[in-house]
Amino acid sequence: AGLDESDVAALAAEGELATAVADRMVENCIGTYSLPVGVATNFKIDGAQYVVPFAVEEASVVAAASNAAKRCLARGGFVSEMDAPVMIGQVEIRGCPHPHEAAAAIVAARKELSTKADAAMASMVARGGGCRGIEARVVAASDGPRVVAHL
Repeated sequence: AGLDESDVAALAAEGELATAVADRMVENCIGTYSLPVGVATNFKIDGAQYVVPFAVEEASVVAAASNAAKRCLARGGFVSEMDAPVMIGQVEIRGCPHPHEAAAAIVAARKELSTKADAAMASMVARGGGCRGIEARVVAASDGPRVVAHL
């Protein structure tokens, strides 16, 4: 499983559940975490082999995960993907006498506002980040309409 001596020692420390008991509760038990800790095998993710730890009390879960992963090996295993790490900043303007006009003005000035936002965070832009867009809308609220802008 690619564990070094310190990994094995950390996993060997028994908590509330003796490893001998946990080993009878789950397949491939390597330690406990107030539950048996077992490892599911056969996981190929993005071309690399992994063992996946499970802290469960249900005897068949680790075996079922290993079996499912083994079946997926025939087609190359698993491939992961993720969305870009985009964050949204929200600015809320309350008590604006002309909220629709204010929202329209924000949208009309989005290029200039984006440039100013990027200038304020030059190090973020240098690392590939920065303002990706600006949108604004009017949202009804109990204390009157408010302008909400997303950057």
